[in-house]
Parts: sequence; structure tokens; C-alpha cells
Amino acid sequence: MDAGEALFGPESVAWRLHAAPAMLTGGLRALLLQVWHPLVADAVASHSEVARNPWRRYQATVEFVTDVTYGDAEVGRAAINRVRSVHNTVAGVAANGELYSANDPGLLGYVHATLVDSALRAAAIYGPRISPPERDTYVAEMAKVASLLGVEDPPRDAASVSEVLLADPAPGSTRAGRDLAWLLMLPPLPAWMRPAYGVLFASAVDLLPRRAAVDLALLPVWRPARPAVRAANTALLAGTQLIANRRRKTTSDVPL
Repeated sequence: MDAGEALFGPESVAWRLHAAPAMLTGGLRALLLQVWHPLVADAVASHSEVARNPWRRYQATVEFVTDVTYGDAEVGRAAINRVRSVHNTVAGVAANGELYSANDPGLLGYVHATLVDSALRAAAIYGPRISPPERDTYVAEMAKVASLLGVEDPPRDAASVSEVLLADPAPGSTRAGRDLAWLLMLPPLPAWMRPAYGVLFASAVDLLPRRAAVDLALLPVWRPARPAVRAANTALLAGTQLIANRRRKTTSDVPL
């Protein structure tokens, strides 16, 4: 990463996509896809904050994406270094006896693919709608972040991202994955936040592959219920955007 150059600029697809409220749904879907992977689930259960505070882990993911997308060179570099520093401490033996390390290129590639694929999937349903060439451009942009995190030969088009998610070892049902998925479904939140979070979580499950929802012991969103779930989440995301716009306006109106 060039010391004086940010990873992205206003002309990038990433700037437009990551500003969308739909990324709230995409980020939660990505976390669910991550704990679907047996080795990632064991690593998260043993080393991550998710097991103690899943909401904070979700916020940390949002903060990282925001920093590398909109931050200057220094902010982006600091965010990547924080993640790499944490990865250096994550290693162990999974429940099946297999060794894992957060610096394993295969696991890094899988986690990266969950984030990119989830952003594209959420945007396809909730906006902003982007063209097929722009989807590929976005994947290529995010490959820059992946390379800095240690991913070897990251995917550079949308089709390749989907292939990574289904590569060996195939995701599947594990005790750690199910427990973490339920923690994400029922995090310790104030009572007033739970209805909105329930809508957000249902919308994330709706966008999962059905096999993933079943493996994680989550109730898949059946076709008859899908319009209601998506309408509720559209309203929630619109409200989130309205609040954000008002806050920006209020801030801009404050005299210097």
C-alpha cells in the first residue's frame, strides 16, 4: 500500500456500495457464512470476541470495511495492520483434530469471499443496483485489500468469488458453528433494539444459501414469507438512511 495513496477514491464502486444501508444486512450474512466453515467456526469460538460479544464483532467488521474504503492511506493501513496483528495470535486445533491458523491463505480467502459475495448479494436485493461489469470491478477493487491481508491470488470477478465459498473443505454443520450462529441471532442487546435487529437478522438468513441456514440450525426464510421479510428490511434500511442523512445535515449546519 502506497504510503501516500488511499486504497479507494470517490470514483470506485466500493465507495458507492459500502455507503449503502444494505451493507448492514450484507455484513451479518458474511458473519454467518464465516461460522458455517468448520475451521473458521472453531477459530472464532476459541479466539474471537463473537463468543462473548457478537454485536461488537459485527461492529468491528463494519468499522474495518469503513476504514479501508473511506480512510486515507494512514487510516487504511492502520486498519489492515490491526487485523493482521490479531490474526498472528489465532491458531489452534479444531474439534476434528485439524490445525488451523488465521494466517492460512485458504481461510483468509474464504473470509474475504464471504464479505465480497455478501456485499454483492445484499446490493442485488436492496440496492444500489450495479451492472455486471461493475460487480466485477468491485471484486477487483476488493482484491487489493485481500492481498494486503495475505490472501494469495484473490478472486477478481464475481463468478470466482462464488467458487471460493464452495471450495474444499466444504462448509458444513458443526457444534461451534451452530452455537455461534445462535449467538448472532440472539445477541445481548437492549430491548428497544431487538425488533429492528430481528428484522436485520431474518434478512441476512434470507440471503444465505438454504444449506447454510439448515447446517447452522437456523430457520430458512421460506418463499411465502420472503416478500414480508424483504419489505420489513427495506423499511428498516430506509429509516437507517434517513437518520444518517439527518445526522450529516445537522453536523454540516453546526457553525465553525
